[in-house]
Amino acid sequence: MKRNKLFLSLCVLFSALSWVSVSAQISEGGTPPSFNFENTLKFAQQPYVVNFTGDIQKLKLEDEILVQNGGPQRTGMPISVDININKTGKWTTLSDGQEIWQQTLKSPGATALFIVYDDLYIPEGGKLYLYTADRKQVIGAFTHKNTPNGGRVFSTEPLFQDEVVFEYVKSKVSDEAPRLSVSRVAYMYNVVSPYATADEVDLSCMVNVNCPEGDNWQKQKRGVLQLTYMNKGGESFICSGSLINNLKQDGTPYVLSADHCFSNLQTHEVLTDFSTMVARFNYEYRDCGSNIPGRASSLTGASPLVQIPIKGNSDGFLFVMDDDVPASYKAYYNGWNVTSQPPQSGVVIHHPAGYDKKISTFLRPAANAGVSQMVDNVETGENSHWALKYSETESGFSAISGGSSGSPLFNQDGLIVGTLTGGYSSCAYPRGKDIYGKLWYHWDQYGTEPAGHIKSYLDPDNTGATALLGYDPATDEPGNPLSIGDVENANNKALLFPSPFTDNLNINAGDILRTVKVFDLSGRTVYEANNLSSSTLTIPASAWTKGSYIIVLETEKGKETHKVIK
Repeated sequence: MKRNKLFLSLCVLFSALSWVSVSAQISEGGTPPSFNFENTLKFAQQPYVVNFTGDIQKLKLEDEILVQNGGPQRTGMPISVDININKTGKWTTLSDGQEIWQQTLKSPGATALFIVYDDLYIPEGGKLYLYTADRKQVIGAFTHKNTPNGGRVFSTEPLFQDEVVFEYVKSKVSDEAPRLSVSRVAYMYNVVSPYATADEVDLSCMVNVNCPEGDNWQKQKRGVLQLTYMNKGGESFICSGSLINNLKQDGTPYVLSADHCFSNLQTHEVLTDFSTMVARFNYEYRDCGSNIPGRASSLTGASPLVQIPIKGNSDGFLFVMDDDVPASYKAYYNGWNVTSQPPQSGVVIHHPAGYDKKISTFLRPAANAGVSQMVDNVETGENSHWALKYSETESGFSAISGGSSGSPLFNQDGLIVGTLTGGYSSCAYPRGKDIYGKLWYHWDQYGTEPAGHIKSYLDPDNTGATALLGYDPATDEPGNPLSIGDVENANNKALLFPSPFTDNLNINAGDILRTVKVFDLSGRTVYEANNLSSSTLTIPASAWTKGSYIIVLETEKGKETHKVIK
């Protein structure tokens, strides 16, 4: 039995960003009213100061050991606060008649503050903003739509300064009282500020997702998420994940990631408080050479669904966000392939160290990892993982890092076939081998109860589909997915040749053809023929790009689905 001792996302990569206010959870945007009255309000009230007394160097050493022992990248420790809109802060009436409440929170030396609300209720017409004291980063406005009932835990994405301001704008249309209570904040120390200078960090090998290497992966990237969350003890962590399509194609915000991000490796206990989950969409540089990110957006709050432990298994995890993804996020629900066929080539799209979206390319087939020893006494399952090495490409070599864990592995067809567990690669050693938990194993190999299988959620009607194309809500019809059955199915009678084809694709159905449709792997129709009356057909395909295509043909005796390659 082959054993390869690997570590989970060993290196910690930090990036330099020239960053401005570009982030938004489900919010209205806008500018805090106080910004128009800077001279009179900037120091209108004393900050709520909480000193962190932990030994940062000792904590960073613990973090390194945690990752080496198979855990996720810890980024912060809890600090206790008692901020309440009814007890702290200051109300001010502006000269234009608006009433605002402000509270400054300061924890000296923090790189960022990750705030979790015990209770947040915003009446109709009320607005809540948060911003760093230097006003470089502003999030909000949050409104009644974010907290229609209140009483739920609510998180806001990290604010990168040690001093942040809450600003609530009183409603003019409702007499209801707002509720805002905060007792948990993560003091984030094991991250590098997006404002860090270039000489403080090293991104020498990482390839931005909008470099040429990402040209063919522009849909898939829209489903890849950066995850920030707390465990039940209030410590903060980061990982990566992906939205994933289901056979109802209804836009349910299922997220696929890795179990080691959220659970104890030995006991399998889920340690994460999923109510604190913040999933960031579209956090990426605008182009290959840019250090200016586009507009990122977030969802907060999630519920765990399926756990596939790393110990003796494949290290998978499925959860669902509490809120649907707004159309404005332009999200893509990635497709999948759950066969045991190894990917011949492909990419991984990830958020190393929690930063902007990167792409790593592999051009040689993945191998079966056998049993991999992650750390002492923690071994993966037999045939549970893919092993691969990345390839040097036009814009760099690329690798993985802490924070990349859980990121999706895409095969040559653009479908998810695995999730990152860890490995040896780093910018210092880009040729190191990494391993990915097989989606084939995640699907239904762990446990005997169907309710504990990812299959139960992604194929709820038990259709037996082994692959499914992605779903783009902006262009695809809900509830009408194009699943890819086993193309070697004995029920398939038609012959498609040559394989691979170049200028023409020939079909000999053996029965009278009625319709033929050809789709690329994004689900786009590239050819359609109806009202046919022959058993053969030649399709001109010289203008098609190289890659895989799905052929759905209907004869007098039934329907067949085939996969072909140009």
